[in-house]
Amino acid sequence: MIYADRKNLKIPCEERILGHYGDNEVEQRIFEIGEDFPDCKYILHIAFSDGSINPVLLENGDDNTAVWNVRAEHIFTSGIAYIQLKAVSENGEIWHSPEAAVEFLHSIEGDGTGGEYTPTLLEQLEEKIDDVLDLEDNIIYYIETGDYITRPEAVELVNNSIDDLLLPLNRRLDGENAD
Repeated sequence: MIYADRKNLKIPCEERILGHYGDNEVEQRIFEIGEDFPDCKYILHIAFSDGSINPVLLENGDDNTAVWNVRAEHIFTSGIAYIQLKAVSENGEIWHSPEAAVEFLHSIEGDGTGGEYTPTLLEQLEEKIDDVLDLEDNIIYYIETGDYITRPEAVELVNNSIDDLLLPLNRRLDGENAD
C-alpha cells in the first residue's frame, strides 16, 4: 500500500514497478490517504520521460483509501515516470503530495505503447518459412494426385514464390519500406 498526504508519498519498493500492455486491469495500487476530506476525489498525475502527463481519476476506497486500477491507456510509454497524488473537491485542489518515481514495464511481445502489435522480423521470417513449407506441400499434392507438373515448372513456381514471399522482408532488413 502507498501512503500519501501533502508531505509524503511513500511507495514500498515492490509497489514501484508496474506492468502494462497485456496486464490491462491486472495491476492495482491502493493509496492510504493520511489527510481525508469529505467529498474529496483523488487524481493521480503521471509525468512520463517524453514530457507527456496523464491525469488518472482514482476510485474512492473505504477507510481513507483511493484505488488505482492500472489500465493500459493510463500508461503512455514504458520506463521511469513520476507520479503525484492530488486531492480535489468541487472548489479545486485541497492538497497534493510530493512527486515520486515509478517504473512502467511492458510485455516483451508488445511495443510498450498499448497500440497495435507489430510482428518482429523474426516472426515475419517464421511466417514466410511456413508459407514456403505450405508451397512444398502443394507441389507434393500435385505430384501425388496425378496433376503432374514438370520439374522446370516446379522450380520456377518455387523460385517465384520465394521471391514474392521474401522480397518485402529483404527490403525491410535493408532499411527500406516494404510495399
